[in-house]
Amino acid sequence: MSDRAFIQHQLIRIEQYLKQEELWSDKAPEEAALMSETPFAADAMPFEQWLQFIYLPKMQQYLEQNHGVPARMQVAPMAHEVFAPKHLALTHLLMALDNLSETENG
Repeated sequence: MSDRAFIQHQLIRIEQYLKQEELWSDKAPEEAALMSETPFAADAMPFEQWLQFIYLPKMQQYLEQNHGVPARMQVAPMAHEVFAPKHLALTHLLMALDNLSETENG
C-alpha cells in the first residue's frame, strides 16, 4: 500500500471510529468556532468535533495537494489526553499518521 493510500485509509478509519463510538456530530459548530486559533480549537469545541470538522477535512485537502501529511503533527498526544483510556484505538489511528509525519518530513 502506498503512503498516500495508507493515509487515506487511516482518515476513513478515523471517521468510521468517530461514528461507531457516537462521537460524530450531525451539526457543525458555529463559524466562529471553526476559525479558532487556539490549538485544537479547545476554546471553541470538543476535541471530537475538531477532528471531524477541522482535522479530517484539512488532512484530506493536504493529502490531495501534497500527497503526504504535514510536518511535525502531534495529534495523538491530545487524543490520549482527552480520550484515554476509553478510546485508545482512536489514539493509535492518529499516532500512525503522526509517526508517518515524522518519518516523511523529519
